[in-house]
Amino acid sequence: MESHEPTLGYVLVPPAPPPGMNTGIASVVFSLAAPLCWYVTIPFSLLAALLTRSATSSGRFAWVVPAIVWSLPCTCGFVALVLGISSMVLARGRSPGGRHTKAWFMGMSGLAVVALEVSIGLWVLITRPYLILF
Repeated sequence: MESHEPTLGYVLVPPAPPPGMNTGIASVVFSLAAPLCWYVTIPFSLLAALLTRSATSSGRFAWVVPAIVWSLPCTCGFVALVLGISSMVLARGRSPGGRHTKAWFMGMSGLAVVALEVSIGLWVLITRPYLILF
């Protein structure tokens, strides 16, 4: 039987991500998931419109449909906003070359997507108010 002597080997350890990188990625994911939440909330809002509105007027439960439509996208957008800001705060230091870190850019891109979504929502509200309220 042959004995194996233990040898000292090197283990490649991946470098640690910069501080704030994980929250920056989560910010981008939540900001991109916010418009996709419409596919979840629209069927429920259609059901709410069917159950709460009469044929002649919207009635006193007119607030239910917009609340259902905007509940999940606004929640995702708010979470993306908080995560983007926290990513930028965690990554406020610069790299040795004097540039912003990748985590800072991930947080900034999540905030940029949220700002784009809010501006599109405001544009639709101003130009076509009946689409926002259903």
